[in-house]
Amino acid sequence: MDDDSCNKRPIAHAAKDANGQWRRPHHLEDHLAGVAAVAGCHARAFGAEDWARVPRR
Repeated sequence: MDDDSCNKRPIAHAAKDANGQWRRPHHLEDHLAGVAAVAGCHARAFGAEDWARVPRR
């Protein structure tokens, strides 16, 4: 394993802009936290907000 591999974070998705340049990737941990927050808001309507959220480290 090279020295750089410990610094890499998994990504959820990446895309290019209109000029063909790579945008900053959306890191997986950040993506999952955002999805969990939205799910929590929707689950609040039936009292299950805590079930929808993912604990942060």
